[in-house]
Amino acid sequence: MKALYTLSLFLHIAFASIDVSPIPLYHYQHIASHPHQPQFFTQGLTYHQGHLYESSGLYGQSKLIQYQHGLLLPKISSLSPQIFAEGIASNQSSLFQLTWKEVIALEHTKNSNRIIPQFNQGWGLCFDGGYFIQSDGSNRLYYRHQDLSPAFHINVHFKDSPVGGINDLMIYKGFILANIWYQDIIIIILPYNGEVIGYINCKDLRTITPYISSGDVLNGLCLLPNGNILLTGKNWTYLYEIKLLI
Repeated sequence: MKALYTLSLFLHIAFASIDVSPIPLYHYQHIASHPHQPQFFTQGLTYHQGHLYESSGLYGQSKLIQYQHGLLLPKISSLSPQIFAEGIASNQSSLFQLTWKEVIALEHTKNSNRIIPQFNQGWGLCFDGGYFIQSDGSNRLYYRHQDLSPAFHINVHFKDSPVGGINDLMIYKGFILANIWYQDIIIIILPYNGEVIGYINCKDLRTITPYISSGDVLNGLCLLPNGNILLTGKNWTYLYEIKLLI
C-alpha cells in the first residue's frame, strides 16, 4: 500500500506541475493567522449551518471536524479506518464529504448520516448555489446535482493547454477558486467554460508556517461570512485568513 501510494503521489506531482508564468497574477492581503492542529491532514474546509467544518484524511485517521466557537475548540468525529476522507461542501441542508478511492460520499445531516455513490475519485468539492462541483485531480471539473448524481463536466485550461492537478475548490464572486496540488497556488476559473483567468501565489504563507515539510501542501479553501477567505494546508499549524485583491 505504501509503495502504491508513493507511486500515485509521484505521478500526481508530475501531472500537477504547471507553468503559471503566462497567467495573470492576483494578490491578497494577509488579515490574520488562526491556530490549527497540525495533526489534521486537511482535505477541505466549508461553512455549514453557522459552523466551520474541516475534512481530514488518511486511512485510519480520517475525521470530520466541527469548530464550535469561531475557530476554536474543534469537535472531532473519527470515520471508518477504510475511508480516506477528501473534499467537503454544504448546500446548507446537507454536508457532503468525499472519499478518495472508495467511490462513496458521506452525507451528514442534522438527524442522520448516510452513504451515497460518488462515481469517481473524490478530491475537492464546492457548491455554487445550484450544483456541487467536484475535482478528481485531473483538469476536469464535474458538476453534480444536489444528490451528487452527475450533471455535466468542464475541462480546465489556460488558452489551449489543460491545467491539471486540481484539488480543493470554493466559489468566490461567481468564480471557481482551486488550489493546484503540490504547487501552493490557487487558480481562478470561469465556471461556464473552464478558462483560467488568473492565479494567486500562496508560497509566502508556506514560508511563515513552522514545522512543515515539502509534502505538507496547501489544501483547504473556504469563504468566510465576512467575505474573506480561510485557507490552510496538510498538517499546517495555522488557518490563514486572507482578503483577495480582485
